[in-house]
Amino acid sequence: MKSVKILLYLLLISILVFTVNCQKKMSLQSIKVGSVSKFACTAEKSGSMFGLDDSVGSFSLEVTILPWRDLNGQKVLVYKQDMDGKVSFTFMAEDSEGIYTYAEQGPTDAEPILVPGKRYDIKYPIKVGNSWNYSNDKGENITSSIVAEEEVTVPAGNFKCLKIETVGKYNMDGQLANIKGLEWIVLNGDSIKSYIEWNDGTITYKITSQLSSKEN
Repeated sequence: MKSVKILLYLLLISILVFTVNCQKKMSLQSIKVGSVSKFACTAEKSGSMFGLDDSVGSFSLEVTILPWRDLNGQKVLVYKQDMDGKVSFTFMAEDSEGIYTYAEQGPTDAEPILVPGKRYDIKYPIKVGNSWNYSNDKGENITSSIVAEEEVTVPAGNFKCLKIETVGKYNMDGQLANIKGLEWIVLNGDSIKSYIEWNDGTITYKITSQLSSKEN
């Protein structure tokens, strides 16, 4: 089951559904509660680790936007992720600087786990060249940048997207791992496509996902 948990954590930091207005200003408030986005995903690994199962290959991911709620005094928008029946949650918040992950709850977590500090998924202003950094006392250090605007083709269609690059170290079950990732966010809708690579020195995971359909 460890590889399933790894896949879920990687997807939590690589797939989010945002809405952007014509000024390229993201806002959690504008995201439609109840919308469902479906992704077709593939995963591969190289290397070996004792006790690691082979839960990799093709799988589906469904992201549902649940109603706003209060979490420890913070108003958060709730993302439900269902990966072939394995359900997890991400709790997103927003301030004047951008949109950040406030808490996460995996399939085996009884309660949401707060993310220390503010780990921004995107920082304002929304423009090519903008970058931001996150670090904490666990040794995590992640830098993200808006690197381009690109045309992207996925099963759901053709989209003009912002391309966001992320590199650094991420804590995975107490093990610091090198990560690098790319995400394409459509300028007037969803996260369309993502790629993330995770390596702890023994195992390398590569995960790609593409929007297959959306229900409002």
